[in-house]
Amino acid sequence: MTSSGSAQEPVLVVRDLRVTFRTPEGPVCAVRGMDLEVAPGEILGLVGESGSGKSVAMLAVLGLLPRNAEIEGSAVFEGRELIGLARRDLRVVRGAGIAMIFQDPLTALNPVHRIGRQIAEGIRAHQAVTRVAADARAVELLNAVGIPDPERRARAFPHEMSGGMRQRAMIAMMIANDPQLLIADEPTTALDVTVQAQILELLDEIRTRTGCAMVFITHDLGVIARIADRVQVMYGGRIAEVAPTPELFGAPTHPYTVGLLEAVPGPDRPRPEGIPGTPPSMLRPPAGCAFHARCPRALPVCSEVDPPLLTMGVGHVGACHNPVGGGS
Repeated sequence: MTSSGSAQEPVLVVRDLRVTFRTPEGPVCAVRGMDLEVAPGEILGLVGESGSGKSVAMLAVLGLLPRNAEIEGSAVFEGRELIGLARRDLRVVRGAGIAMIFQDPLTALNPVHRIGRQIAEGIRAHQAVTRVAADARAVELLNAVGIPDPERRARAFPHEMSGGMRQRAMIAMMIANDPQLLIADEPTTALDVTVQAQILELLDEIRTRTGCAMVFITHDLGVIARIADRVQVMYGGRIAEVAPTPELFGAPTHPYTVGLLEAVPGPDRPRPEGIPGTPPSMLRPPAGCAFHARCPRALPVCSEVDPPLLTMGVGHVGACHNPVGGGS
């Protein structure tokens, strides 16, 4: 899969994003200084174990975190700063400029409203069109995402559709206003392998047809290999490694990335063991590199100094004191 050209100005630029949740036990540092860029027509894979901060970071950009979240840093979307933007202004950006596809469409869709009406209301929230025109457009969108008999399905309730069809309906809703950026948060996790492949193909087709950028959040590197142009690996709320997809899979430099790749089942690893140990508590983040307690290449400095992002190759950076292959 190819990108439409990373030489263009990024659609979204995130700098030093920090998210801290206030809890009775103390502050939880979920995201600890994350940078991110995604260009028009590019699919950026954002990967890491549960709790790495990948979903929280994108929810922070969209202003969808609860009130106990403190957000610092910058997130500029098409020249407009989103961090600190008033909620009413963020609502305009969400749906029209940025849309988010959630992991479980059954909970994201309203169970008491018909699918077509939900899509139509999303259109009318951002466009000056009649209800009749919006309803007709909803049917067109259901057809565009490959739902058979779209006129009948537009009258269905979410529970009357299969998981794959609900996810397609959610995608139809998210692309209804031609957003410049799609954020897909684990959109294929609950689907079987065949339907998963269909959804990935649909998302790539949408990217190709519309030129929108996409951030694809997942813990599944097998999925990332199929759809992403570039991959950003997160661990403990920080960036571990960023690289073009072929280079990340062919020459990973961060031991955490290596561990993730070795945990992917394959002909020579039908039952991989995964990375020993568990991610650190962000209630009390460890000193130094967050991965050092689980890292087979850890040096004494790793438990003392958090490694900076260093250049490992063209378009390839990693945060490691003792990278695999030595970096460049």
